[in-house]
Amino acid sequence: MERAGAVEWHNFKTADNLEVGMEMSRTDDNMRDGYAKIVGGLVVGKSENTEEALDKASPFGVRTPRTEWFTMTGVKFYNYNWNSAAGMSTCSHCWHDNNTDSGGRTMTVSDLKFDDATVPKRVSYGTPFRTIFFDKSGGLSGRGANSWFLPYFKHLLVTECKEEKEKGGITCDNTVQARRVAIFGLPNNFWSLNMSVLQISEADEKAKRADKSWQAFKDNKENYAIIPFKEKQDPMNGWALPYITGHRYRIHWGQGLDFDTMKIEMSTRWEENDKNIWMAFNFTEKREAVNITTNYGGAGKVQIENNTLASGTKSGDYQLRNQSDWKEFEILLNGKDKTREKLLVRPLECIQGQCPIEAVADMDLPVSASPWSDAKTWGGKLPVDGDEVEITNKMWVELDLAETPKLKKLTINGRLTVKSDAEKLKSIKLRSFLIWVRAGELLVGDAEKPFE
Repeated sequence: MERAGAVEWHNFKTADNLEVGMEMSRTDDNMRDGYAKIVGGLVVGKSENTEEALDKASPFGVRTPRTEWFTMTGVKFYNYNWNSAAGMSTCSHCWHDNNTDSGGRTMTVSDLKFDDATVPKRVSYGTPFRTIFFDKSGGLSGRGANSWFLPYFKHLLVTECKEEKEKGGITCDNTVQARRVAIFGLPNNFWSLNMSVLQISEADEKAKRADKSWQAFKDNKENYAIIPFKEKQDPMNGWALPYITGHRYRIHWGQGLDFDTMKIEMSTRWEENDKNIWMAFNFTEKREAVNITTNYGGAGKVQIENNTLASGTKSGDYQLRNQSDWKEFEILLNGKDKTREKLLVRPLECIQGQCPIEAVADMDLPVSASPWSDAKTWGGKLPVDGDEVEITNKMWVELDLAETPKLKKLTINGRLTVKSDAEKLKSIKLRSFLIWVRAGELLVGDAEKPFE
């Protein structure tokens, strides 16, 4: 069935199919659970009518759609115990990573029966290997009512979940929820990169930092889930996958690339009483603020207050950390406010946008400038490559060098002037990755003696 609306399959019986018994490719838009569904039914992988072609195949009883809002109840599975056959498969028509859906969709199942002797593998995950099964009765997971069956990713192996290789995935109990979060909208240089996800509590991370084991733990790739980039679709060009509520995740790309924009989309499946999750994103350069707005910054957007994580209760509340060895921002996600399901995240260095700026005293400058080239101007040590330099509100510095070191950052809260000497300084280069004229002045020439 392709693109089905409120279509119900009642008590179908299938057997000896080379590929799949029942398959729904897509549910229609604007659906809800209970509309498109399979009710009852008997699915047999191999009967006494088997033939050579079937013996060589690896069929599935039911293949679920690549979209949300599909329900299955009361189906019985028998005789899927050869080759790589399985009771169910996922993401219909998702033949390769560049095709169809971003993944992480939720299927709701109940009262399923798998013959343990002949259906050892419950689910065979298809591209992109991210479907969530919410099991209302426990017949699929074996973990009781309102439990979960999930694909294998390292970050999902939390205390409430366990790997069950023979069944084909990870099962979780009903004390947590498995919810989809999509991260996308990053700059083009992030496209095609794997996303690394590390599940670790803040307390455990602090303990590892304290006992000096953090660096080795962080560098061990076996601790991470590695999530491939997904080009298509809903959303495009991102990483959509399940996370377990009640837990904290550290996320980075490549070698820890900084980004200046990102979108976070939560599944509409999130409910008000779901537990929180926390996501921590690292950065290399210092950030003065992170601007987070609802609705991807579009019509009706609301900007979320800065540094609200400690007292925060809703998605988008966050904390910015700028310690020398711990640069990151951490964001809260939950289902308490439906207006916060779509967030635009923009880490800022206060070059643009709205940033919290603490008060700076008015300039109290000396009567004359001090040469940049004099170590006394800088308290006895000249700036060198990689330095973060501040000209305070009590400093007036004259740049008298042909070329400065390559500074990491130059903040001007006082006055910086450029020396005018056409004979000795025919060319002057002020070099810094960031120049922030924050509460002071940068003066180059004047009306009578302009620089050419």
